[in-house]
Parts: sequence; structure tokens; C-alpha cells
Amino acid sequence: MRGGEDQDKPDAAAASSRGGGLGAFTLGFFRTEAGAGVLLALTALAAVVLANSPASAAYFAFVERPFTIRIGAFDHTESVLEWTKEGLMTLFFFIVGLEIKCETLYSKHR
Repeated sequence: MRGGEDQDKPDAAAASSRGGGLGAFTLGFFRTEAGAGVLLALTALAAVVLANSPASAAYFAFVERPFTIRIGAFDHTESVLEWTKEGLMTLFFFIVGLEIKCETLYSKHR
């Protein structure tokens, strides 16, 4: 082995960010904070447009549709709206809290 051979080989993350066309760009973009914000804004905009369009009946039927999670003996049914409000929003704010904690703890060490 010659010296510095490992430096000549790109790692997998760097290789995937350099090539691969649209797929690599999309995955790289959505890993950033701006990409996640854009995705959230676009989905919220799509929901508002759909709820106020002629297809609103189908949208609201989907939102009110029951959805069941079964794991072994555990069985719980809620509407899609309730799962979103109770489950996904809880997860969202938990992650936001972790991000804030990380920023406050590690910003002192920079």
C-alpha cells in the first residue's frame, strides 16, 4: 500500500452528492433544513388547495377515514386526522425540541 491511498478514494456520501443526477440532488436537498422546510410548505399548500377544490369531498373523506394499528394484542383505531394531531404532531414537536436542545448545548462549544 502506498501512503495516502485512502485519501484518493472518495467516501460513499461524497460520491453520491457529486453524481447521480436528479435523484442525488433531491435526496441531498431534502437532507438539509431548507429542503425539509420546502417539503413541509409544499405539502401544506397542496392540502389547502385540495381542501378548497372540487375534490374536497374526497379529501375530507380521507381525513375522516378510520385507520387501525395492530401490533400483537394492541389494536387502536383513530381517524387519519386524529393520528396526525396526536401522533405525528407529537413526534414533530419532540424532534423540534431535540433540535433546540442540540443547538443550545453545542453552540457554546463552537
